[in-house]
Amino acid sequence: MYGSRVVTRSSHGNFDETCKAFNRLVPDSTRRTLGVTGLFNTGTNLLSTLLVGNCKLPPRALERMDRARAQVPWGKHNPIFFRGVNVARRSEGVPVDEVLPIVVVKDPYTWVKSMCNRMYATKFTSPGEECGLDRGIEVAFLPEAEGGTRAYDSLVALWDEWHDELVSVGREFPWIEIRYEDLLFREEELVGQVCECVGGTLRADYRHVVGDAKGKGGGGRADSMRKYSDRAQREASWSARDLRDFEDQLDWAAMDALGYRIAGSRQRKN
Repeated sequence: MYGSRVVTRSSHGNFDETCKAFNRLVPDSTRRTLGVTGLFNTGTNLLSTLLVGNCKLPPRALERMDRARAQVPWGKHNPIFFRGVNVARRSEGVPVDEVLPIVVVKDPYTWVKSMCNRMYATKFTSPGEECGLDRGIEVAFLPEAEGGTRAYDSLVALWDEWHDELVSVGREFPWIEIRYEDLLFREEELVGQVCECVGGTLRADYRHVVGDAKGKGGGGRADSMRKYSDRAQREASWSARDLRDFEDQLDWAAMDALGYRIAGSRQRKN
């Protein structure tokens, strides 16, 4: 459903050029590390676990990445503009320029459903149906900080704006965005590419995450693969009104760039 190749978006035009830009910025390979970031329910824990368990880096870089649990220094779910403003626990003293952000994105048609099942630091602020796409929300990224709680018109607006902020920084610093679906269906290939980007190598005895990456008793990888390969189920769980709301609210340029305009689906043609 999501194509036959890995799809990425990045600061410097393509994956390889972005890796080169980061390595020029941080020529000392012992200081280069990877930091995972993304919205809630996008697979950030899965990628962090896979990188810590499988990416061989110089000891100094590996210790730094392991200590931070392979997360960006500004907090793994926070929008990109918290970079250099907030310092997450276990990331004290880590220069942000020495961390390559690896952003995980998920198809909004399935991501919104995941959010409605578990909203984390997000809450609805207007009345409506339980998972209505016309309901305003509030997200407490950093509830104790000024500007740390943000309001959005809907869950779809949160998806749009969070990723729009990322793209808006352009080439200010290197970053790479990967799809959760590629992490699920092309895991070892994608983890290898990300690791090699900063000069690392994969372990010969690659370690998969079989169960729930959060350790909370979820269905695990096999169940996720069945769930996210079902083209019909992707939209069948939404009403006709919901689908119209998706069409009206989504950033279709981002959907195209990320390969989320699925052939045969009920999505606008232009």
